[in-house]
Amino acid sequence: MGGENDFMGENTIRKLLKKENMVLLILGGLLLVVIAMPVGSGEKKKDATETGNYSVVQAEAVVDEYSSLLEKQLEDMLSKVTGVGSVEVMITLETTTEKEQILYPQVEGVLVSCEGAGKGTVNAEITEALQALFNLDAHKIKVLSMNGGS
Repeated sequence: MGGENDFMGENTIRKLLKKENMVLLILGGLLLVVIAMPVGSGEKKKDATETGNYSVVQAEAVVDEYSSLLEKQLEDMLSKVTGVGSVEVMITLETTTEKEQILYPQVEGVLVSCEGAGKGTVNAEITEALQALFNLDAHKIKVLSMNGGS
C-alpha cells in the first residue's frame, strides 16, 4: 500500500514540479490552447457561411415566388379590363437587404403582352395602372401587342 500512496504522494508531485518539467508543462498547455483556438473559430465561421449561403438560396426562392404571385395577380386583374383581352405579364424585381437579413423586394420593371395593345387607350391605361400600383416611371413599363396564336 505504501507504493500506491507514493504514486500520488509528495515524491511524485515534487518530481513534476521541477523547473524543467514546469517549463514543458506550460509550453504543452500553451500549444494545446493555440491548436484548439483556430479549430473552434474556423468551425464557427464555416457554419455561419453555410447558414448564410442557405439563407441566400432560400431568399431567392421566396423572391421568385413573390414575383410569380405578382405576375398572376396582375394578369388576372388586367384581363378584366375592357379592351385588354388575353394578357401575359413579366415582372422584374430588385431586392435590397438590410443588416438583419430582411429582404425588401421592389418592382423594377414590368412587361405586359396583351391582345388589346395599341387599340385606343389600352396602352396608356395599363401604363397608368402600373405606375400607380408599383410607383414606377413610365420608361420602366412596356406594353406589347400579343400574337394571335398565344
